[in-house]
Amino acid sequence: PVQPHEGLRVRSPALGLALQGVRSNRTLELTQGVWSSAVGQGHGPEVAHECPPDAELTLRFTAAVDAGRLEQLLVLAQEGLRGVMWQRSVRVDRSGSCRQSEPCPLVTVRLPPLEVGARYSLQLPAGARVTTLGGATSRLLAVPLTGLLPFSIPWSTSQWDRLEHTHQRLWIRHGLPEASSLQQLHSAITIDPPVPGWTLTRVSAAVFSLRGGFRPATGYTFTVQADPNLRDGWGLPLVGNTAYRPPGSPLPSFLAGPAPFTLVEGDSPRLQLLTRSHVPASLGVALLRMKQEEVVCTGHIVRARPVTLANLKAALAVHHFDCNQVAAATNFFNTPDTVELKGAGQDGQAEELSVDTGALYAPSGVFLQQRMERTDREGQGRCQRTEWAECRFYTKASFGVSTIVTAHGLTVWVTDVRTAHSVAGAEVTLYQLQHEWQARRRATGTVTLQGPAVLTDKDGVARFDLEGPGAGTGVPEPRNVRHPVFQPSGQFQVVVQSGPGMVIADPVWYSRPQRAQLRSGNLLLDRALYRVGEQLHVKGYVQVWAPDGGLLPLANYPEALPSLILQVHWGQDVSTSPIALSALGSFAVSVPVPLNATYGLRLVTLAYGSHDLSMAPGQQITSAQFTVADPRLPSGVLDVTSPAKILRPTDTSVLLSITCKTYTGTLAQGSMVRVQWRVGEQNGETAVPVPTGAINHTLQLPGNVGEVGAGARATLQVTVEWFTATRDRLTQQLSLPVAVSTWRAALAIPTASGRGILPGSAVSATLTLTFAIPAGGLVTADKPPATAWRCVPEPPPEPRLSDDQLWELAEAGAC
Repeated sequence: PVQPHEGLRVRSPALGLALQGVRSNRTLELTQGVWSSAVGQGHGPEVAHECPPDAELTLRFTAAVDAGRLEQLLVLAQEGLRGVMWQRSVRVDRSGSCRQSEPCPLVTVRLPPLEVGARYSLQLPAGARVTTLGGATSRLLAVPLTGLLPFSIPWSTSQWDRLEHTHQRLWIRHGLPEASSLQQLHSAITIDPPVPGWTLTRVSAAVFSLRGGFRPATGYTFTVQADPNLRDGWGLPLVGNTAYRPPGSPLPSFLAGPAPFTLVEGDSPRLQLLTRSHVPASLGVALLRMKQEEVVCTGHIVRARPVTLANLKAALAVHHFDCNQVAAATNFFNTPDTVELKGAGQDGQAEELSVDTGALYAPSGVFLQQRMERTDREGQGRCQRTEWAECRFYTKASFGVSTIVTAHGLTVWVTDVRTAHSVAGAEVTLYQLQHEWQARRRATGTVTLQGPAVLTDKDGVARFDLEGPGAGTGVPEPRNVRHPVFQPSGQFQVVVQSGPGMVIADPVWYSRPQRAQLRSGNLLLDRALYRVGEQLHVKGYVQVWAPDGGLLPLANYPEALPSLILQVHWGQDVSTSPIALSALGSFAVSVPVPLNATYGLRLVTLAYGSHDLSMAPGQQITSAQFTVADPRLPSGVLDVTSPAKILRPTDTSVLLSITCKTYTGTLAQGSMVRVQWRVGEQNGETAVPVPTGAINHTLQLPGNVGEVGAGARATLQVTVEWFTATRDRLTQQLSLPVAVSTWRAALAIPTASGRGILPGSAVSATLTLTFAIPAGGLVTADKPPATAWRCVPEPPPEPRLSDDQLWELAEAGAC
């Protein structure tokens, strides 16, 4: 029978406390709203907060608390060298966002006067009860606080906060009144090594800017001398402190100049570039006696040379392949008409480089520029040089060039940039850029002229057929096109010359279009499931890819008629059937399903045959799936139930109700079933005759199976198997949990917060009881047991109370 005092414990989460914020209207006014109460640069509950005299603290609890009870429990403790020096009470009010006379998780706390610079702790001791119903706190809850912080400059001492800029922002926590002398604060600060001419300006009431010529890669020590006559917004005198700012990274070297451009008219401007080098201070004064190239560890060199028809091919090779190849680039720029520029090599100083480009643009209007950066490694009293370079073409011309890549080739259009009219008779030359790769990187390359120059027509258009006739694409050639014929694929450079001007357009990429031999196919099956002995009907069609990416029927490509096969995978065996394509590329094939075909999901593929020399034999084009099975209605129905809901430790048997029926619903007399059971590692089986088609069978279990299963929280699994007269296998399963009690309870308490029961808040609960049917029918669905509900605060963990003691404690209380 059901025991009267079996209880279910539900425990609410432990009470938590956090400081939501500190507000000081006076300090916000003094700092124009930039004051922060947090002390230091950390985050989390361990960070202390500054509390000015008018501070209001907002505390957030994880559950609603009674403000009256909390005021009697909260204490302010001052911390000293020997621990807590004294404790004082505080004033607690409900937050304005909470209703009066109701518990609330937000409270406002006002503190007694605090000493300047002293550290405090706002504490809620362990064992405190902040609501009538809530349990006692299990540990001390504390919030670290401080009084007003002394007036000092809060220099950052983090090793990651480096001096990276020529100015520093200073934050004065309580602000500096307008009447205070800024020069007096300037005089109190000294910097080592000295920074001549540094200035201090006011940004706002609490923010100041310190500017000076701070050198890169140099650490500085900032020292503030105490001044009792200089006071902050709260009237506190300036105290001294010292901070070291680690050196930042050196100012990076750079080279800036114009992007590639086209000049339309007017005089050629001077070429203006801005550069900055890096001379490391660590190399010492001795290096200054060496040559400049050995001192400058990061510097730039600019070379420029006019481009003519005579050196055009060499200029293209340097631009695309040899700009970083020292020997090839030096050979090209080692001429009298080359202009070379480089900075003086002063560390951190930007320099402007300028050169008259008139000679560079003559006579073709094009010159090639090489920008070389020397980034050398410091060590052993010298610079170990490495070089990196980039090259650009600069053009002066009155016409522009547009290029369009299509499936048929390359189209070049030349127009006058001043009038937008087409330029007829311009010479268009095409060069192929052939890259050569070595050791997984581009090592070099060659420039190859692709046939003679082509003149633009009256529309300013010149076309290049990059595939040529008879390439197997099946696309007819465009009409009225003048072009050379070649068979390339890759990167190309277009050069256009008209009169004295020359334009080197951006390089273009051309990929050989897909061939007609690359095919696309589709398969269609008449249904998704087949029985053995039936015919698998497959229909499909094949198309080819056109060069422009579209699909065309095979009738357009009679020379591309493929040799195809259809393969059906039956599991271990594969059947292959040849395919006869129509002129449009369609086909129909029927394949018998073998009598020994394995049931399951099967695959049919369309692939290339062995006579198709354009593709590897067996290469798949497309595929489809189908299922081999023998679906039919079941020949019987098996039903297994049990009146028991759980298995008790003392139970040695379980009652099963087994029913065997035919598919028409009549009892299957003379049946035989097999019953298998398992509890944890223990298992067994037995054959049970069902002579009338229905039986109540008592399944016998070992004596200790329930006791062992209860300790392991196991489940009794029962499986009943029946082979019908037509040899169809039917199974049914049921499971019973092994439980100590004769009943199970599940308590559901939906809460808005999702965090459990909140003390002081109304809750709605649903209790679900599951009973095993005991002997004698003392408890049935029509005779439910009486249940009593009581709530009790969680008692201390020791000594542990019994269920009867808890029940008596709950009856004495109320909820």
